[in-house]
Amino acid sequence: MHAKKTRDRKKLFLDEAELTIARMEAENASLRAFMRANGMAPQSDAVPAPQPQPAPLLAAATAPTAAADVDLGGEAVAAVPAAKEEEKVAEEKGAM
Repeated sequence: MHAKKTRDRKKLFLDEAELTIARMEAENASLRAFMRANGMAPQSDAVPAPQPQPAPLLAAATAPTAAADVDLGGEAVAAVPAAKEEEKVAEEKGAM
């Protein structure tokens, strides 16, 4: 039961992260187009568009991350603290 909740929580975290990335990329494209249309930055001064990144390996995506860091495109992001999940489990056990 605990493992399933952990997997579900991780899936939600990754889904939300993907949505945030997609939203930010769309906003970035819109801002680049605005800048080009209004002559605000010559192409030589503009930040280059990001290149597509290869998908992470399945093994890395399924590795436990409760106490580890997750690599998202070169940035280290602290994983969800396991302590909160442990508190929930302790509360559930206490309620039984």
